[in-house]
Amino acid sequence: MKSSKNFLKFFFVFLILTLIQCKYYNSKKIILQTKQEETSSINLSCYLDSKEKTEPNGCFFDTPENLLKIIKQKLETYSEKCDLTNKEDVGQLYDIARGLGVLAGELYRDPSYKPTDEELANLQKEILSINFNVPDSSNILYKDIDNAFSNTLREKWLNYTKTKNYPQFYVNNSLSLAAYAYAYNFLSNGYSNKTQCIEVNSANKAVLFIISKDINEEETPLFNKEISSIVKLDKEGFDYGGYALAFWVKQDTQELESPKKLLTAFVNNSEALSLKVKKCQNNNVLTIGDQKFNIHTTPKCTEYSFVLLAFLKDCDAYRVKYIIRNSFSNERYNITTEDLDTSLIENLQLTINSDNVLNPHFYTHFKYSESKENQIFVDTYKKLYSMVENSVEKCSQSDPNCRYTNDEGECIVCEKGYLMNEGKCVENFLIILLN
Repeated sequence: MKSSKNFLKFFFVFLILTLIQCKYYNSKKIILQTKQEETSSINLSCYLDSKEKTEPNGCFFDTPENLLKIIKQKLETYSEKCDLTNKEDVGQLYDIARGLGVLAGELYRDPSYKPTDEELANLQKEILSINFNVPDSSNILYKDIDNAFSNTLREKWLNYTKTKNYPQFYVNNSLSLAAYAYAYNFLSNGYSNKTQCIEVNSANKAVLFIISKDINEEETPLFNKEISSIVKLDKEGFDYGGYALAFWVKQDTQELESPKKLLTAFVNNSEALSLKVKKCQNNNVLTIGDQKFNIHTTPKCTEYSFVLLAFLKDCDAYRVKYIIRNSFSNERYNITTEDLDTSLIENLQLTINSDNVLNPHFYTHFKYSESKENQIFVDTYKKLYSMVENSVEKCSQSDPNCRYTNDEGECIVCEKGYLMNEGKCVENFLIILLN
């Protein structure tokens, strides 16, 4: 019994000494392709917190299956408006858009696909026509089809309708019908697996159009403004719905030397709400009063995340919906709080850290729905589209077996005896012990 107690004493002393050594030992090396850099030791509380990982419950965009259902309903609605598809000119616009959508989908799924003569002939109509100046149909690429729909067909339709002096709303409705037709056929032919997440790339501009237009016209309108640093949740404003704050944040495991503060709010000089990204496998922590809501992400490289905080009323209380969509990992996380104390929400003044937040927008008269979330997502995404897409493309070109790739595209590989943690290499003894 005595020897057993001595062993336990020895073990705990050894563990404490190891922790102290880990805290101050900063000469560990990592292999960063051809160069080496120093790295810090593991943050134990961070590592333990990150064991409780929030599971994603959706995609960055959506799945083809869900969007096809939405688009089908929209096609029916728009075709019934003024019997659009039976108008000779709109009918030709619709048929060409549908044909381009089929080709776009086929070439997206298989870049070696060769359009048939019949498929190309269906793009030639009496009023409108699409031609490709290539020697052979095998030279037609996806980008040619996308350009033909997004630019050529649209320009031809606008030029044609000017000669007819059509009302602007009629012209717009016709273009919306064409966009839905293109998107429906693109998704139908471009994805064999209709339940997979839609990729984040330039091929999905049509998808962005769809989800931004997926609005129930009977819903309360959104009053939106781009903001800089401070917004207030006036209690009178809840008479008309709720509030929503949306923005983007760069998730980079390596650059997080200390928690990244995104926003804070004070009531009577005490912090009532905060949102931070902690150096815990990018632990996004929302704190409201004494409650904490964690969303853990483990990016393999730098990626951009969409964040939505919706402040909602629910019968006799307030709730907050906390949503994150990650671009490269193609995941959506969603947490809804329980009832919150009135003092934590009413007249709350939110201060946004503009150094860490991208393209913040504030919405009033807000009632949450998936379509509203989609609209806000697209509204804020358009301005950052190129940056997010470039980041995703860079990440997708990295070695799939690499645990972490930095902004320069270099894979971080740990020497024998070290493990990857938070994008850096640490001594593996403690990680093994904690597991």
